[in-house]
Order: sequence, then structure tokens, then C-alpha cells
Amino acid sequence: WCSGPAQQINGTDSNAEVVNLVYLDINHFAKGVEIVEAAIYRLTGKIETGKSVNLMILIASFCLCLSFLYKLSHFSTAKKWLIAALASFNPVTIAQLSTYCVDGFMASVFLCLFVLFGFILMEQNKNYLYLLGLLIMISVNIKYTSLVYTALFCAGFLVLLLVRKNRALCKKVFYASLISASLGVFFIGFHPYVTNLISTNQVFSGLKETRNEIYNITPSLFRDKNRFEKLFISLATHSDDQAAEKESLKETLKVPFSINKQELLNANEPELKLAGFGPFFSGALLLSFIILFLIAGGSSKEMIFKNGLVALAIILLSVFIIPDSWWARFVPQLWLVPVIALLLAEFLPLPRGRILRVLLYAAIGMNVVWASLGIFYNIIVSSHIQYQLTQLKTLSQPISVEYCAYRPFKSNHLRFDEYNIHYIEKKTEGKYIYNVIHSNTKFETTERLPDLPKPWLMMLNEKIKGGDPE
Repeated sequence: WCSGPAQQINGTDSNAEVVNLVYLDINHFAKGVEIVEAAIYRLTGKIETGKSVNLMILIASFCLCLSFLYKLSHFSTAKKWLIAALASFNPVTIAQLSTYCVDGFMASVFLCLFVLFGFILMEQNKNYLYLLGLLIMISVNIKYTSLVYTALFCAGFLVLLLVRKNRALCKKVFYASLISASLGVFFIGFHPYVTNLISTNQVFSGLKETRNEIYNITPSLFRDKNRFEKLFISLATHSDDQAAEKESLKETLKVPFSINKQELLNANEPELKLAGFGPFFSGALLLSFIILFLIAGGSSKEMIFKNGLVALAIILLSVFIIPDSWWARFVPQLWLVPVIALLLAEFLPLPRGRILRVLLYAAIGMNVVWASLGIFYNIIVSSHIQYQLTQLKTLSQPISVEYCAYRPFKSNHLRFDEYNIHYIEKKTEGKYIYNVIHSNTKFETTERLPDLPKPWLMMLNEKIKGGDPE
């Protein structure tokens, strides 16, 4: 699943194989989500079905958020559904719905965690503590940073309870968090956390190598900047990885709420490095800070405002402690900043409140719409992949497959297996050589791929591209 292509053992039976050690460093990382995905794949036999966990947690976060808003009984039904959608449809989550990346999953879990904190503040219910424990056990096993974030969020909530002098509740939350975190790390997460400590004397083994890899792909414009400067530039530029390749900072920055064609095309990119929350997120943040400043003028002593500020402070602290917070997928919780500002604007008096609220709704919503374009794009790509696999199956002959050294997409062989396409792995040198759609994998056939009736989505995509002047 994670270890890459197998290798033969020299001097032994030719059929004997071992795992390729080049890929083994990933085994040091938390993989709670991947284990569930692998189990779903094992159950269905379809590699794409493992990604369904992303949709499950997205729906769960939406429903939990909606339930919380119904308990508040402050909004109209339409606003409850809209706010729940804006909070849960994080662009990072949407972009990674059809991938095996876990950052979007992490964003949904964190939303559930913050909503649950709200439930616990609202009423005493032991079921909330059980749910908190389950969320913590899941969260600490998503990735290394999720363990740090979860500890910070829970610690911040405990401090809030202490400040509010709710010691009895603080004690219950503390024990629930401590027990669930212990189970999550030492039992459920025995591998990798404990095994890392035993084998390498480091809990976060492989982190240094990962940091080096991130540095290598960091835009040159960012390398001499501190974390705050990098975050500001990333938020204030276009949703385009090439934006940081400009010669000067002035050329890199953009006017808030502006958008260009390339940003629309980048909506499908699950690992977009710059302005990954969408082309209008910088504008949403700007509006959020204006709204918070105006609310503070007349409602700074309101308890709900204080609670909102604590939540914002915890989120921003979690963002600032990460050296590479400029990459949206590393700090998906930043999406909640304008959402919390919107909630406060609905609850508390705000000068010119109607106009500012509408603008903030629109700014957050346009980012969600932008990210949703990627879903349509991925459906088109999927139809193209299925068409190509159908072409190969129609040939009814073995094919030669060659995996690229960089990001080999070894899992493509699972697609071949699902379509009963026979293949051998060797260098492609013939006349008819093709690339697997959206992949580095090459394959060779003895004759040209047959022309078959194309899916309507594929024809629509070709029509759109045909109409593009470029």
C-alpha cells in the first residue's frame, strides 16, 4: 500500500521479493486514516472506494455543526444550513475529497472538535465527553501535526474553562482528554509513536527529512522570509503556485477579491501551495478583522465575544507555530477564522452590520464555489480514465507498463486488475506508447488504442478546450 514496488532478493529464489526500502520512511508516520481507507478497499475490491472516508467525515462535520446551530435557536433555518455549509465545506476538504490526502479529513475533524467544545460549554451531557474522547483518538492518529494541534486545542479549551471558574467541568474534560489521548497514542497509535521511540529514540521520526523535502519545494521568493511574511504573501497572492516565481514581491501580491483565469483552473489542485483557501479568502480575512474591530467597540465585555476571541486566538496560535503555514493544507483550521467572525457578527451589534455580513457571506461562499469547481473537473478526469481503461480492456491483450522514478503511481496496477487487463512491468520502447491519464505511468500496446464511444463529460471537456484560444 505505502511501501512502493517490490524488489527481488539477490542470490535467492527468483520469486522471492522484499519491500523496497527507499519508500519505508513513510512507515514512521501516523496513518490512522489510511488504515480505514485500506480496510474499505479490502472490503470492496475497488481502489477508489477508500476515498469515501473523506465524504463521511465531511457529512459528519456538517451535521454536527448544523445540530449545534439548531441548539442555538438564534438563526433562521436557511442561515443555519448556510453557515453549517460554509464552516464544513473547507476548500482544502473539498479539493481533497477525491484523493488519499488527509489534510481535508483533518480539517473536518477539527471543525467537529470546536463544535463539540461549544456543546460542552452549552450544557452538561456525558455523551459529549464520550464523543470528545473518540474525536481525540481519531485526531491524534491522522498525522504528526494533528497530534500537536489536538493538544493545543484541548489545552486552550481547558484554560478557557479555568478562566470561567468552571472547575468541575474542567476536571471532567481534562480526564476525558487525557484518557482518550493516552489510548490514541499508546494503544491505537502504538505504531508509529511508540515504535518510533523504541527504534529511533524519536517520537516524530522522519520529520527532519520531511522538513528538508518541504524546503526543496518552497518557492524561492519565500526562502529568506520568516513564517509570518510567508503566510501573508501566500494569503495575499493568486491561487497559483507560479505566483511566487515572479521577480518581485510587488508583482506577486494582488488586490483582494480579484481573480484571474489561472486561479479558476487551479481549483482542482489538491495540494495548491499559495492561497489554497481560494482567491477570495484574503478579502474574507480583511472583512473579518474589520467586523471584529467594530464589534469590539461596543460588545467587548460580552461572554460570547470573549469565547469567540479565545477560539480565534487558539486557531491563530496553531497556525503561527507551524513554520510552513503558508501552505494551506498544513493549516486547514485557518478557514474557521472568517466563519467565527461571521457567527459573532450574527450574534452581536455591528455598525452597518447588514452590509458587512452580506459581504462576508459572499466572500466565504465564493471560495466554496471556487473549490467546488474542482469536483466537476475530477469527475471529468475520472470519465477519461474509465474510457482509457475500457479501451485497454477492449484490446484483450497484455500491455507493457513502465513506472516513472518520481511519483511512480504504482497503484495504477490496481486499476488494471479491476478491469482484468493483463500487464507486465518493463521499459516501454515500441511504437504505441501512452500515459495513464493524470499520471506519470506509461504503457505500451502492440496496436493503436481503439476508438470507442466517448462519455458525454469527456466530449464536453474536449469541446471546452477546443473553444479555448490558448
